[in-house]
Amino acid sequence: MKRRSVLLVAVALLVPAFVHASTTRVRSAPRAETAHDGRHEHARKLGSPSASRSDREAEDILVGTGKNPDGATPNEAQALKRLRRAAAQGNVNAEAVLGAMYYLGRGVGRNYAQALVWLRRAAAGGNVHAEAVLGAMYYRGRGVGRSYAQALAWFRRAAVQGDPYADLRLGMMYVNGQGVSRSDAKAAEWFRRAARRGNVAAADRLGGMYYLGQGVARNYTKARVWLRRAAAKGDPRAELRLGLLYYRGQGVSRSDARAAEWFRRAAAQGEPYAEYVLGLMYDTGQGVTRNYAQAAGWFRRASMQGQTDAEYRLAEMYFLGQGVRRSYTKAVTWMRRAAVQGNPYAEIGLGVLYARRLGPKNPVSVYKWFLIAKAIMTVTHRRRHNPRYPVLAALLKVFSSHMTPVQIEQARREANAWIAAYIVRLLHGQGVKPTRVQAPTENVHGGGRSP
Repeated sequence: MKRRSVLLVAVALLVPAFVHASTTRVRSAPRAETAHDGRHEHARKLGSPSASRSDREAEDILVGTGKNPDGATPNEAQALKRLRRAAAQGNVNAEAVLGAMYYLGRGVGRNYAQALVWLRRAAAGGNVHAEAVLGAMYYRGRGVGRSYAQALAWFRRAAVQGDPYADLRLGMMYVNGQGVSRSDAKAAEWFRRAARRGNVAAADRLGGMYYLGQGVARNYTKARVWLRRAAAKGDPRAELRLGLLYYRGQGVSRSDARAAEWFRRAAAQGEPYAEYVLGLMYDTGQGVTRNYAQAAGWFRRASMQGQTDAEYRLAEMYFLGQGVRRSYTKAVTWMRRAAVQGNPYAEIGLGVLYARRLGPKNPVSVYKWFLIAKAIMTVTHRRRHNPRYPVLAALLKVFSSHMTPVQIEQARREANAWIAAYIVRLLHGQGVKPTRVQAPTENVHGGGRSP
């Protein structure tokens, strides 16, 4: 009975400190994402500009206008027949369009082998879009063995002819060191070429590089210029990053209201981190009127896409009964979802939730999650700046002092087994790898209530 009372008192004292730490304003940053690269853009561009009636037919069929040069709606079978005939007669645009149709599975069954045949014929005739799509096939290993060297060669051929998609892909290959020596400076050059030719993803990438000073001198003003170009065309990542610029007052006058506007635009397109930070702003009343129900709604939207910070916040709201009906069961459900993906704050939170219900009955489960959180914080160096780390250390100390050596050893074994399995999941591309705090292209498991 004495042990049960001591544990309950410890939880009662430490949980408020844990919750208080979560209300600290900490400006975190969005996650690294694979840029929307418009890889199917060539499926709309192949054959343009057209030089003949068969060229226009090929382009119309590909873009799905459903009209022939005379304005009538064609029979699809007849349209495909005409396209094949034009391609068989050596019309380069028709070859490229037919190859793209096989590549995308539009109008015909997807067939990478046939796509390769027709795209190679078109590329041999100098069709720039066919060259770019061939580069994509080799880059992704679709219908051919993956070969960065071949992808690089085809992208370079297309880039020489001014194809912005090829410029973008070359920039990505330099960023990742695929087929070339890694070079942020060269990547920035290719992104600039693509962005100047109107490629939205490249403008977003270039804006991010100016923000970070990656491959170029850091320049928030130039970052804003390029991000605005991408945002003007509806790119959600650019909208998110513009929101962060306004939130932090970098290259612009600081404005929570403007930040919220950009976050909302990105969130409306389903950008999960924008949904998360918009939820934080409603939670704290930054740039918007505080509204816990709105906050919970945005956290839920982001959580449905696996955003672990949002899962953690949603669990917290269920635990506190803010904006939602209080539910210990739902709090545990969302906290566990975030914890199993490696969010150390959720691991602490899950331990706290278990402690309130199971601590005196099952201290092993509680202690296990605290150990997991400590291990991940240590590996990612977050404990140095994390206001919750002292709380975690205190919880570990309290629980260990009221556990038997056998219980402590059991908890350690279970924690080590969980961490080992988590590492295996990471190696297989599953789960969310914890990252150190960086900005603005890294998603971190932020410790505060603000973005």
